[in-house]
Amino acid sequence: MHKNVQDLQSRAGETLSDTGTLEEEIQLNKRCFNWCPNWIWRYQLSKKAMKKTQDISELLENFGRLGPVGYRDPTALPTIDFLCSKEFVFSKSSETAFYQIIEALKDEHINMIGLWGMGGVGKTTLACEVGSLAKKLNLVDKKLNSFDKVVITTVSQKPNFERIQDQIAQYIGFDMKNDQGRRSEQEL
Repeated sequence: MHKNVQDLQSRAGETLSDTGTLEEEIQLNKRCFNWCPNWIWRYQLSKKAMKKTQDISELLENFGRLGPVGYRDPTALPTIDFLCSKEFVFSKSSETAFYQIIEALKDEHINMIGLWGMGGVGKTTLACEVGSLAKKLNLVDKKLNSFDKVVITTVSQKPNFERIQDQIAQYIGFDMKNDQGRRSEQEL
């Protein structure tokens, strides 16, 4: 978390506790000789309340001006194991495709694998299971150009490439945006 955010949080906590104390003071029904209200005390109390109102307004304004308040923990994103079914049952065609993909991962000359087919036949589930097994067997790390992450994204018939890039970038902890908008291919 950024330092200015932590400072602002601590100031907000102090202001909140001071406000609680002020509310307790207000609940005390101070009167002069138990007859009429103590006007001096009420005046001082209203000055304190006005000061706290200004402090809270300033804090809200500062919170509103904050940009990003922290850094994403790359390990907080769901892993391939989270996405996979615990009770995956192969169909005959899925089992064949599964072992073909595992063999392709072992081949050093293959650096990209794609799955395609009709919707709902289990492509994403199959990819999750392959990714999970590949991580368990360290197949991905043994390749010449090894990677330490398995990233899965769905590409539809009318793909939204920016969304796909953002999903992959988010998983590996990379920000696709810069001051001028999106990063160019050269920057990547």
